[in-house]
Amino acid sequence: MKKVLLLSIMLLSAMTIFSACASYEHEHLIVLREAKAATCTQYGNDTYYECKKCHEMFLDENCTRQIQYQDVVKAKLAHTPKQDWVIVEDGHYHCCEACGEKLVDSFETHDFKNNICVECGYEKLALNLQYELTEYSYYYGKSYWIVGLGNCTDEDIIIPSEYEGLPVTAIKGGVFKDCTTIKSIRIPNSVMVIESEVFKGCTNLSEIIFEEDSKLKEIGPEAFYGCESLLNIDLPNGMGDINYSLFSHCGNLQNIKLSDNTTKIDVSAFEDCYSLQKIELPDGIRNIDDQAFKGCRSLKSVKFSNALKSIGTEAFYNCKSLQSIELANGLTSIGRYAFVNCTGLKNISLPNTLESVDNGIFSGCNNIEELKAPAIIIPCLSDLFLADKLTKITISNGDKIEDDTFQDFIALQSVTLSDTITSIGKNAFRGCAALQSVVVGKGVNRVNMFAFYGCYNLQNVYYCGTADEWDAIEISHSSNASLDEATRFYYSD
Repeated sequence: MKKVLLLSIMLLSAMTIFSACASYEHEHLIVLREAKAATCTQYGNDTYYECKKCHEMFLDENCTRQIQYQDVVKAKLAHTPKQDWVIVEDGHYHCCEACGEKLVDSFETHDFKNNICVECGYEKLALNLQYELTEYSYYYGKSYWIVGLGNCTDEDIIIPSEYEGLPVTAIKGGVFKDCTTIKSIRIPNSVMVIESEVFKGCTNLSEIIFEEDSKLKEIGPEAFYGCESLLNIDLPNGMGDINYSLFSHCGNLQNIKLSDNTTKIDVSAFEDCYSLQKIELPDGIRNIDDQAFKGCRSLKSVKFSNALKSIGTEAFYNCKSLQSIELANGLTSIGRYAFVNCTGLKNISLPNTLESVDNGIFSGCNNIEELKAPAIIIPCLSDLFLADKLTKITISNGDKIEDDTFQDFIALQSVTLSDTITSIGKNAFRGCAALQSVVVGKGVNRVNMFAFYGCYNLQNVYYCGTADEWDAIEISHSSNASLDEATRFYYSD
């Protein structure tokens, strides 16, 4: 009986240890297969067990739950495109961020605007331009100049920074002159000089782009003369002075940014840029030459440099939209007819450092309302038709107010005279019926006959000295009753 029982137990154990494979019986040799994440190149799987002999698969190590491979496998992941394009001559495509594989379905042909692909930034450089090799020099080094248009027919020209392994450093004078097919031009940062008349008469040129970190130092005279489609330009910061007629007759030019290294605006540099509305002159500007902004009829505001020394003849002639002028100490001269016919001009502030002022600088400026200037400017006021517009005058420097200077300025309401003024001439403010207040500097020692005759509305006189000092002034009282009858205030009080 014991032998029968033992045999039964052994048989039952054998049934649990051995199982039937498809073609044979064996003891499973179980191996754990760890879970593995799927990638874009490999399948993944969940955790499972596998027999190394028969390769059957189970969910448990006791081999009670048999499965198929598809029950645990995880599909490959989709490729993740890199953000950057891989660029080739005829197009661009993405590679996978993870595996680097070329994603064929992402390939696109270039979409050019101004010969630059709007998707990937690929630049189609101008071909068939004419070049000339320059021998080594301290300024340029051994390099190439562009000397001719050659067979290039591009409307949007991108000048290469290198040619045959050497840098392109200059564009020779007149290379693109009168080429009316050009619409845009890109200048590489290797170019140091653009000579005279390079783009003169390119009437359809609307955009000029200078690459970052440009080495450009000079643009020659008339380089953009008559580029009437040009709208905006941002000059490289290393560039020097603005040469004569550089942007003359660029009728649609609206905005320009000058280099901080600019010290001079040469003759006619912006003449007849009649769409230009504002300009900010860098702090280094010392000279604005003749006709520099003549005919800029839309120019409303100019931020003048604090270093400015001179303004030339007709510099702002016919700038009808200009509304105000504020010039800093340091300016010494203003040329003849500098602001003629600036009919929109309402406020003028001129510095005490002026030494030379030609007659006629404000001829036709018949809407000026406020004027602050040294006495040297007074002779120029004979050109003004200001009698019915000018309301406020400040004479900031000088020694006297000449006879008849402001006679019959019927709109004048306020006058301020500096301490340097010693004498107020005969009829100086006669007939200024709207005059209400006068500030008299303590340097005045004489008020001549009829100086304030007819100033019936004069209410307040502010004197910069004491009452005793006022009493010491030699005043023709009989003809200056308005001055005597006004209420006086003494700054010394």
